[in-house]
Amino acid sequence: MVKDKIIQTAEKLFTAYGVKSISMDEISAKAGVSKRTIYEQYKDKSSIVNLLMNQILLNYQIALDKCKIEAHDAVEENYIALKYIEQLALAINPSFTYDIKKYHPECWKEATFFKNYILKNTIRDNIERGIKEGWFREDINLEIMTELRLLEIDALFNPENSVLQQKKLREVALAHTEHFMLGIATLEGRELIEHYIKEA
Repeated sequence: MVKDKIIQTAEKLFTAYGVKSISMDEISAKAGVSKRTIYEQYKDKSSIVNLLMNQILLNYQIALDKCKIEAHDAVEENYIALKYIEQLALAINPSFTYDIKKYHPECWKEATFFKNYILKNTIRDNIERGIKEGWFREDINLEIMTELRLLEIDALFNPENSVLQQKKLREVALAHTEHFMLGIATLEGRELIEHYIKEA
């Protein structure tokens, strides 16, 4: 469908080069459709950005849900989630995030809600799962640990993160995740994490 082709083209351009620098003319040329056709499908560039952001967040939520289903335990769930986090971070140019935050406040509001509600709840659920399975300690402060993990993930998308400028994303994300899990693990949990580390 023409509508899908337009949004797919816009996604590639926006995530690679940012939103502000891409014009409707460029989307038209890359999609192989006239600008008139684009405006017949979408009111303006902002409407494309809004739809695209909703799509990105929905895909990410689906990925997080798949992690829960595919994982045999809470520890493995974190390792599977790492792959999705890495894919998302590598696919999106920092300019895209900057432009959304500065020029599309409604989209940024949705992204912030996703992080502070959906992602946060996913992290909390994972920690609770680990506690029930005996891999994570019962004496931890669940709310504080959830917030700390959320901050760690958020740092992976910060273009000013000096560690990311020196190391590969996967290396940093893996170190963050394993350090976090080892910090809240039971003795049995540490053994399981060490098992996954050897397999990684």
